[in-house]
Amino acid sequence: MSQKRKRKRKRKSSRRNTGGIKFSIIAIDYDNTLYDDSKDKVIIKGKKIANSAFEKKDNFVVIYTARPWSSFEEIRKNLNRFEIKYHAIVCEKLRASKYVDDCAEKFKK
Repeated sequence: MSQKRKRKRKRKSSRRNTGGIKFSIIAIDYDNTLYDDSKDKVIIKGKKIANSAFEKKDNFVVIYTARPWSSFEEIRKNLNRFEIKYHAIVCEKLRASKYVDDCAEKFKK
């Protein structure tokens, strides 16, 4: 009588593994999460989340938007002007470990 060994399923991690370096991709929406275009103001709660995520050494912070790539320089200038820390800017939706987005859940400014 042979005993069947139960295989332990590896739990999928929210961390990406690239050549032995593990990190989490934190995708943060630009419009109405970090920046209010109608008022030309930073959203403080979004800025705190972005800067806090940036400070953790195993996080890779990506600011993303549905705006066209022609808006890239404007976005970069605003992020620098409001002292929002990030690793990359992407003008499209991307795969990430975690998302911070005003449409994902109730987000209070």
